[in-house]
Amino acid sequence: MRIYYAHHLWKYNTPIEQYEIYLIKKAFPEAKIVNPNTDIEQNREESETMSDCIESVESCDALVFSSLDGVIGKGVFDEINNAREVYYIHGNQVTSFRGGFDIIKDSTTKRLYATVKTEVNNYR
Repeated sequence: MRIYYAHHLWKYNTPIEQYEIYLIKKAFPEAKIVNPNTDIEQNREESETMSDCIESVESCDALVFSSLDGVIGKGVFDEINNAREVYYIHGNQVTSFRGGFDIIKDSTTKRLYATVKTEVNNYR
C-alpha cells in the first residue's frame, strides 16, 4: 500500500512533520509513505511541483492529510480532491475522513484556502 502524506508547507522539516509521519506509520505499518517534502522536487515553479504532487496522489492507494488548526492550503485541497481514499490526522490519530471543506472567501493567500468540516469515522 502507498499512502500520500498531504500537509502544509509550513510543517516541512519540523518536529510536527515527523510526529505526523509517526502517526501514519502507526496506523498503516506496512505502507510506503510518499512525502512531497522529501519525495518530490520542491525547488522550482509551484505549478510544476503541484503537477508532480497530483500525479503521485493518483498513484497512491490513499491519502492522509493534516491541517493547521483546521485550515488547509490550496495544494492540500487539490491533492485531497484527486485521492482515492482520504484519511485525516485528527485528535492525534489517523481517522477515515467523510467531511468536507468551507472555502475561505476573503483569504489573500493560497496557503490559507479552506477550513475542514470534520466528520470522522473508523478510527484506525
